[in-house]
Amino acid sequence: MAWTLDLGPLVRLQKRMWRAAFFTGFGVYFEAVVTLVLVINQQFSLLALAVANVIVFIQAVLIYRPACQLVRGELVRRYRSFILLAPAFVATTSIGSPAGEERQAAAIISALVAAMGVWAAIGAIRVARDFRPQLAQVREKTVLEDALSFSPFEALKARWRSFGGERRRWALPFVAAVGSFTAVAAVIAALTQAIGVNIGALTAQISALAAILVFYLVMRRLKLSASELRARDRRAPVLVLRQFGDDFLEAGRMSFGSSATFEHFVAGELNRIGPVVAIGRPGERLQPLGASRDYLEGSDWQSAVATAISDAALVVFVLGESENVLWEFRTTIETRGRARALIVVPPLPDRAELGRRWARFVEASADLLGDRFPRELPARSVLAIAFVGDAALIAVNDEKPRSRAPLTRSRSDYRLLFRLFDSLQHQQLPTAEALDAFLTRAMPLVRLTAM
Repeated sequence: MAWTLDLGPLVRLQKRMWRAAFFTGFGVYFEAVVTLVLVINQQFSLLALAVANVIVFIQAVLIYRPACQLVRGELVRRYRSFILLAPAFVATTSIGSPAGEERQAAAIISALVAAMGVWAAIGAIRVARDFRPQLAQVREKTVLEDALSFSPFEALKARWRSFGGERRRWALPFVAAVGSFTAVAAVIAALTQAIGVNIGALTAQISALAAILVFYLVMRRLKLSASELRARDRRAPVLVLRQFGDDFLEAGRMSFGSSATFEHFVAGELNRIGPVVAIGRPGERLQPLGASRDYLEGSDWQSAVATAISDAALVVFVLGESENVLWEFRTTIETRGRARALIVVPPLPDRAELGRRWARFVEASADLLGDRFPRELPARSVLAIAFVGDAALIAVNDEKPRSRAPLTRSRSDYRLLFRLFDSLQHQQLPTAEALDAFLTRAMPLVRLTAM
């Protein structure tokens, strides 16, 4: 039997909450910048500086971890306190500045900056009120908190683990990039001086492009192979299987925590579960950023892939139509069962192409997906296909693109999906009914509907 797992309300909550949290944080940041500028220009009394610092610090504490505050029902109270401190900041910067034009300028600038934070805080309060009935039903709060939270420090830790946790492998690309920037700038300066041409700002732009290229190449050169990464990270791996042509698929619409490619983003998110590994493209000279790769030698690639599947904690497929992907999916289901498989629907810009992939995959795997599984791509934006017991789950978001319109899924949509799937892995739910009961307790915004 097939079920629809509707992430739409949760996607809307996340996007509205992140937007409010982002601009609230920027408001506090710019308040600190305004305070610093006033101090540097010697237009601020020491007492006013101390009071302004205390206000900015308290505001930063009040808006810290907004997802946790939202789920636990504390957000409205804390953000109201944040709003009440905004006039105090404006008054402090005004009174602490010298009388005259300096005081007027300080008052205007601090008021504009504080207004941005207040506007965002009001937006956060509206989100909390709009979703209060659903949030009041949450019984297991940590699951929803984890799904909605985004920490840049956690993202960096995931990247760190993907390099085996070695500082040298992170430091060398930065050193090489700085060295290349300096060298290219010096060469361009010498050449322009010799020929008597001044290209001005182009020198910095060309040097920056060279530094980025060197950083990228060195990162790829130093990247651990799948075998090396597994030797350093003892967790059971996450195996990513895909058509080789999808290695450089774009990562979808921009959102926080961006990555260069879809596979790079997926690998960063799935690293929460285990080291992310893949089979490398034959003839590839350097690993792309993303999953760590091993390269197979000889013609018996199926035995090596079957071994990798048997060792994996989770096998993630990027929906494709190649014979290799279809064989790998069948092998996974037959040897590891459905619960360890996740089929990610990629953010292809052409819905017609995605529809062809869907139809071919479903046709070749009809006996594994079930009779009631839809043969055509649903009208909703599909994120992935997962399994609970004998039931297939089609995860969708709220948006309904036109037949050939660019798909509107963003990385934050997929991030929600991966975190929910990680929670389901820990629950080991046997049936769709058990999943529905779990969602009622932990994520009442997610709807499960039989197709």
